[in-house]
Amino acid sequence: MDFGRGQTDLAPTLQEIFHQRTLAEWMEVALEHDIAMGPANQLPDLADDPQLAAREIIVETIHPHAGPFTAVGWPAPVQGQPFEVVRPAPRLGEHTDEILLAAGYDVVEITDLRARGAI
Repeated sequence: MDFGRGQTDLAPTLQEIFHQRTLAEWMEVALEHDIAMGPANQLPDLADDPQLAAREIIVETIHPHAGPFTAVGWPAPVQGQPFEVVRPAPRLGEHTDEILLAAGYDVVEITDLRARGAI
């Protein structure tokens, strides 16, 4: 039997218990009792997470058109294999011709689609 599925009556009780201590206090309890548990970070918390920082998962980089941005690196980094953006996110329509050519359209058809405002 899966006790986690559909057992919503337990959630308010657990929520009340978890609200009795801060995140830091719960992490101390986990360390003290060797409990495998960690915080469920919210997006704004990720940059300050010590484990993510130590593993260099959050990466500051620069997009050639948009400028500086924060990226998520390798979820399981391997020593000696640093994260790098190989190909930045495209601008709107940047690869349209390339994709249509790969899909079998020829240059004349693509020109026609563009003239008709379809792309």
